[in-house]
Amino acid sequence: MEGNAIELDSTRSPFLNHFNTADERKSVIGEKSLLITDQVPFRRKVFQKLSSTPFVKLPDGIYTLTAKIKSSTGLTELEMYGISDGTRASVKVTSESKEWKTIKINDIKVMKGSLEIGFMAQGGPKAFCQVDDVSVVKNP
Repeated sequence: MEGNAIELDSTRSPFLNHFNTADERKSVIGEKSLLITDQVPFRRKVFQKLSSTPFVKLPDGIYTLTAKIKSSTGLTELEMYGISDGTRASVKVTSESKEWKTIKINDIKVMKGSLEIGFMAQGGPKAFCQVDDVSVVKNP
């Protein structure tokens, strides 16, 4: 949305992956986590659309969206959201988190077998947010 363009083989392109340290992997799953940052002021939207297929259904119902995040000072906006059939649910993160912290949105109503989940981040040069362990679970 704003900031350096994401490009292959460019020194100006922001990095999209953070290589989790051995210590971080005690708190999160996997070798890498999503990294939202830039060398200049930025505004980014990272999202994924989930939908039913003939082989895997996304049943309508109420879901919980969770993620683990780390964030720096310098972020002016950090939000996790879910959108289904035009209805939006979100949670804003308002403070820096040097350790992995779980954020959650309860009661996301999934309709028509489709859900967009994502993150909005805005910040100054070198501000960052790391995202890992994102999950969407249907409530009982």
